[in-house]
Amino acid sequence: MLLMLSQGVFLSNFMIMGALELPMAAATAVMMDKIGRRKTLVVNLLLVMVCCGLSLLKVTLVGDWTIKRVASIVGSKWGVAAMFMIVYMYTNEVMPTSIRSTGVHMCSICARIGAFIAPYFVKACNDSSDYLLNSLSLLLCGLAILLTFGLPETKDKTLKANLDDEEDVCKDEEETL
Repeated sequence: MLLMLSQGVFLSNFMIMGALELPMAAATAVMMDKIGRRKTLVVNLLLVMVCCGLSLLKVTLVGDWTIKRVASIVGSKWGVAAMFMIVYMYTNEVMPTSIRSTGVHMCSICARIGAFIAPYFVKACNDSSDYLLNSLSLLLCGLAILLTFGLPETKDKTLKANLDDEEDVCKDEEETL
């Protein structure tokens, strides 16, 4: 399996990464129920940071670069897929009912623009430096962790019905901090 993943056998890699989605979704759902959305998001951001940092290291683990590469790829895939699941659910819970549909659609539009720009961004980073993309990913994950602490926790909270309910959520948040 390590040989297939490291040599780039396309269909095998696709199947292995697709099979990773089921345990990731189950583990993420359990974590969100147990520790909350915000903490689960931070844990997955930290996982991606560790994997990006691991791929930047020059030292080899257990004398084989393939193990480090596969661990970095699988860990990053796990973290990014889990973050997508969390953010999609979190966005629905943070927005009040009166603007939920519009807010989720606006976030989806921004995500599609990002998905459209991403290949060009990756090419530009890889053309300038081998380490630039992972370094930027590492920094952006760190920034996202800091910004995540500003979000309210939505676990076991009632969803807001309109924009006037904002004050109640802020008061609940101050009590938990």
